Amino acid sequence: MSIAEKLTTIAENEQRVFEAGKKSEYDAFWDSYQQNGNRTNYCSAFGACWNKDNFKPKYSIRPTSAYYMFFNNIAACIDIGEVAEDYFDALGIELDYSKARLCQYAIAALHAKRFKKLDFSSATRMMCLFFSHGNVITNSVEEIDEFVSSEITTYDNSTFQHATLLREIRFTGVIANGVINFQWNTKLSKASIESIINALSPSSSGLTCTLSATAIDNNFTNDECVELFSTKLNWTISLV
Repeated sequence: MSIAEKLTTIAENEQRVFEAGKKSEYDAFWDSYQQNGNRTNYCSAFGACWNKDNFKPKYSIRPTSAYYMFFNNIAACIDIGEVAEDYFDALGIELDYSKARLCQYAIAALHAKRFKKLDFSSATRMMCLFFSHGNVITNSVEEIDEFVSSEITTYDNSTFQHATLLREIRFTGVIANGVINFQWNTKLSKASIESIINALSPSSSGLTCTLSATAIDNNFTNDECVELFSTKLNWTISLV
């Protein structure tokens, strides 16, 4: 073996050792931080100083508490690209909120234009779900293919407040608890508004659903609006 060949072999081995060391450190950190995949309390887990460069979880994130999970991310919002699931798919993991009961600020500072599925069927508190802060005026979400709700999902007046770019949302399940307010979501499509109204519980009483008057005017004639709202006369539907 020539000297040049020996030097090449040494360089290649150094790179292998370096990469092995990086992998070892990655495994050690995430095994500890995510409790070998068993962690369920993600309260404030990804707050300050996390960004796309270092947010590389090893295990699926399936919280029972998502309270402030991405909030106080003062360094930068975690911008995970066009479609949220694509980012997690690339890591070979899932972001699954279906067992989370505490979901205040759960998606705050986690930015993507589209979520294929957000399951909040276990959530008993949903304050400021899409909250944005710092230099960010609004959450970047534009489309939610499926938003899963249940009888116990409890909405707060501020749940959708900062999702002002939201155009498309499709509800599955039922909206039956809390105060649900879409007054800030002026870009909602006709199909999205129909999905919201269709999801309102037919048996709830004393509850209010607030919609954007701009979104209604952009999508419905007066007769169409009256016909749609008449399907849920047990709700107070207000326009702002």
